[in-house]
Amino acid sequence: MLFSGESGYGKTTLAQLVAHQMGCGIKIITGYAITKPAEMVSMLNSLNTNDILFIDEIHRLKSNVEEVLYIAMEDYRIDMVMPDGGSISIPLQPFTLIGATTQLEKLSTPLKNRCIYKFHFTGYSPTEQQSIMHRYLTINNIQLTGDKALLSEICSHLTTVPREISNFCIQLKDYLIDTYGEQELYID
Repeated sequence: MLFSGESGYGKTTLAQLVAHQMGCGIKIITGYAITKPAEMVSMLNSLNTNDILFIDEIHRLKSNVEEVLYIAMEDYRIDMVMPDGGSISIPLQPFTLIGATTQLEKLSTPLKNRCIYKFHFTGYSPTEQQSIMHRYLTINNIQLTGDKALLSEICSHLTTVPREISNFCIQLKDYLIDTYGEQELYID
């Protein structure tokens, strides 16, 4: 699977939900953290049957590291050339690869072509944004009373990135506690 879209739209969270739904483990790494093919071999070899390997910023994988993934994804094995000139094939447990990228255009065509399911994360509609805002207000125990039209006005000045909406609600909670000693937001 390949998830693409701006940072903060829940790509990692969705990968974790997929793992939970599948009842399997998930290992999360970032593309820039794996610098050598041997590190990718080690990571792949550490996976249990049907685990998910989630690679955030997958577009940052080096091409020689990326090539290790190709056979692993298709045949669940790794072919290695030995120093004496021979080769060895290491079997792997079946696994699911989920890659996430904020820069789809930087991902190599061979890797994109090997991803069967591709999902692009986009901005939210005003109604969805208000729903996200309401959820984070509830999580932060902020009671919203009064004219709900002002919620729409507040949302219109915020980004549609859920992580940033969450951060705003945390800042609002801190402000309400510091200023009023309570967490009730009166919108009139």
